[in-house]
Amino acid sequence: MKTTLMSLVLSAAVATSACAKTEKKSAEGYAGHGAESVSAETLAKFAPTSLPSEVSNRIQNLMDVRAPGLGLPTPDGKRLFFGWGVTGIPQVWRLDSPKGFPVQLTGGEDRTGLLSITPDGRWLIMSRDRKGEENPGLYLQSPNGGTLIEIQHKKGIQTRYSWTTNDGRHIFYSSNDIRPDSYAIYRYEIATGKKDKIFDEPGIWSIADVSADERTLLLEKAIGALQTEIFEFSLNDKKLTPILGQGEREDYSATYGAHPGELLVLTNKLGNYYRGYSYKNKKFEPVTPDLKFEVESFAIDHPRKRIYYSVNENGYTRAYALDAKTYKPLALPALPKADHVYVGSATRNGRYITIGIETAKAPRTSYVLDWETGKLTQWVLPSSPEVDTQKFAESKLEFYPARDGTKIPMFVRRPAKCAASPCPVIVHFHGGPEGQSTPGFSTFAQAFVEAGYVYVEPNVRGSTGYGKEWLRADNGAKRLNVISDIEDAATYIKKTWSE
Repeated sequence: MKTTLMSLVLSAAVATSACAKTEKKSAEGYAGHGAESVSAETLAKFAPTSLPSEVSNRIQNLMDVRAPGLGLPTPDGKRLFFGWGVTGIPQVWRLDSPKGFPVQLTGGEDRTGLLSITPDGRWLIMSRDRKGEENPGLYLQSPNGGTLIEIQHKKGIQTRYSWTTNDGRHIFYSSNDIRPDSYAIYRYEIATGKKDKIFDEPGIWSIADVSADERTLLLEKAIGALQTEIFEFSLNDKKLTPILGQGEREDYSATYGAHPGELLVLTNKLGNYYRGYSYKNKKFEPVTPDLKFEVESFAIDHPRKRIYYSVNENGYTRAYALDAKTYKPLALPALPKADHVYVGSATRNGRYITIGIETAKAPRTSYVLDWETGKLTQWVLPSSPEVDTQKFAESKLEFYPARDGTKIPMFVRRPAKCAASPCPVIVHFHGGPEGQSTPGFSTFAQAFVEAGYVYVEPNVRGSTGYGKEWLRADNGAKRLNVISDIEDAATYIKKTWSE
């Protein structure tokens, strides 16, 4: 089995490289996404050989273990809607009670995801992607199920949900249907299906937040992979006002705060790590503690009562809450020990919030916290057909030395037998270049562990999650640091783990 799995990995890598070269020669330019971007002849030429049935069956068992999404509660907390790929294609499901029998609301061969629930609870807002093209459309569906109502879905066009007004009448969304490299902003009236274009400046724009009176949009304009500018756009006079980041080439994400004239901003401009700030009168004041870790998310609920933020502690996710006016910590309920604790989406009234728990030995589990009662309730029961996830290997944080003495973090999963004797090793480097390998639940990694391999995931220089200095340590002329970090991983593993 070990040889077969290794052959599969190598043949897939070779096929991917060869396929890319073939397509580059045969196409005059970028061919886009989806099945049409690769010819049937190319797919047939580089298709991998079949695996023995006992190997493919076990891999299929592992791949059938799919964690449900965190979900969205209804405003009254009596229902939970969530995404789940248990059928093989991600679709939307409904629970009418905690740990109840899930009702499938969408189906078919196209990936469908839940984005939001209108404040009045009358509509689910969904995204659907045809044939994996990565050009999703936007839809409505009744919470009771039934036919999807198309808001917009155009071939080769991306349509992204942004906001629903408090009265549930209008939906804001953005789309690159005018220019492929820019996103215009639209307002859609649910009752009539009428669509109005309200903003069409060149650039990659998105709505970060909407003011309390719903007359002003807080806009983010991406000018680079980790570079953002913040603007306000008045819906009354159509005036666009620069607020933050213009000409700086820094990374910002922002929402309106609980105080008049306040923005809550997540940025790494003022230090090595991302941190949450209050921005008022053109001044930054820290809101989250001074940590030697990245603050990964920083958000406020719609009533502007509570701030939620998560911290990346060397790859492990920790969740926290603050009072939005005083910034004092709010106690979350006692949670199971986990690799990751995620804070999900709050209901429009702020009463309910989803919380996800993920360990190495179980798919992510979804809970709902009721702030009024303080009760934490598990809603979704993950399934793992024919797989005992309690036997999964845990991921351990270790380090190896680079040639200049820098300690490179890596997550290591080992088969039990490898504690006493050397074993073959699979080293997997994350994509990106901005990205991070993390611990937690992974059936993909477990497939190699069960085959007898030690599975290693380094976070070489240039990875996210370890501060600005680490992130930029492979920029420009320093890019070779990544190559040497990769070579040093091989040298260390061969020398240290084979003895």
